[in-house]
Amino acid sequence: MEKIKVLLADDHQIMLDGLKAILTRDRSVTVVGTANNGLEVLEFLKKEPVDVLLLDLQMPVMDGLETTMHVKKTYPEVKIIMLTTNDEGSIIT
Repeated sequence: MEKIKVLLADDHQIMLDGLKAILTRDRSVTVVGTANNGLEVLEFLKKEPVDVLLLDLQMPVMDGLETTMHVKKTYPEVKIIMLTTNDEGSIIT
């Protein structure tokens, strides 16, 4: 069975560490990298393919929404899961 390759993107190291600790418990998942903003995500994807991008909505440099638009245009096969602590329904589309 081929492992699911996951890239984590969040500007808080504690979130990256926690998500990585949880996901690495699952033998079917491998965390292939982390990024602190959307530009780092795009640079990573140029070098290594992933199956799933776990992406924070609010990040510096390039936020999750802008990152999603770029990723879906260039890498449409990547599945994106957006994370946020924001509870405003108006920002969810």
